[in-house]
Amino acid sequence: NQFWVNMLERHLCEVQEQHKSILGERARLYESMNDRVRPYFDASSSLQAKSQRANSMAREYASAASEYSDAKNDLRTIEELLAYGAHQVMLDKEQQDKLSRATVRVLHCQQERDRLERDYMTVLHELKEAQAIVDAARSHAGESVLKKYAPCFRGVQQCDTRLHQAKTQLKLLSESATAAKASYNSSISELDNINVAVHTVRRDHSKRCMSRDDVQPELEVAKAVFGEESPLHPLPPPRARSPEISPEVESDSEAKETSEAKETVWAGDGFVDVSATPVAPDDSPFS
Repeated sequence: NQFWVNMLERHLCEVQEQHKSILGERARLYESMNDRVRPYFDASSSLQAKSQRANSMAREYASAASEYSDAKNDLRTIEELLAYGAHQVMLDKEQQDKLSRATVRVLHCQQERDRLERDYMTVLHELKEAQAIVDAARSHAGESVLKKYAPCFRGVQQCDTRLHQAKTQLKLLSESATAAKASYNSSISELDNINVAVHTVRRDHSKRCMSRDDVQPELEVAKAVFGEESPLHPLPPPRARSPEISPEVESDSEAKETSEAKETVWAGDGFVDVSATPVAPDDSPFS
């Protein structure tokens, strides 16, 4: 995470400052030496570096020689188990592959051992030359002068050791910081992709919801403008029409209504059906 990246970068800056401080200290010690002592110091430093390289090459050569010896023993064991060459036994594919791999391993180990042997011999030759240069510089400087500047010489050697440790630490921290930054940037990129995907889903969902919710307001507006029979509302199905009345039936109906109207008279407080009321005898003097 970001905290781990920041911590590595802060530690890297601290080691860089230490490396810079050691360089300054070494430069002051080196400048304080006599001109007659500096060649001896340079030759001694070179001899020490070549000696360390020779020791490393010796270990690598010994390991390669041991591996070559093991490979030869394995090949010899396989040959004895398969009775290869002695009785002319026919080998199947698996046995041939096993024998081929063992033979290739022996050849590879032999080549690696020979290469390391040449490199080791070269380093030994350089080491002898460096030793001769140191002896000549010591003789030129004199033992008394070398004893006088021995503290400076030891201080410079200590600075070189600290510088080597600081360089190794800087390399490790730089690689760790680079890996942490790459992992952090990858995580941020993945989070951005997830964020974009989430926003896209939300936007699409909101659009679908809005498309459904916008129908109701449109219905209200259409109802206010057009009434119940708005374009957005389906019209109700038409009612079944009543049968048409023929002119004869209509005429009879009107006549009936007229007769019924004639048979009703005003009786003071309402119409009275005359046809249903019996008529009394006429007592008028004119009867």
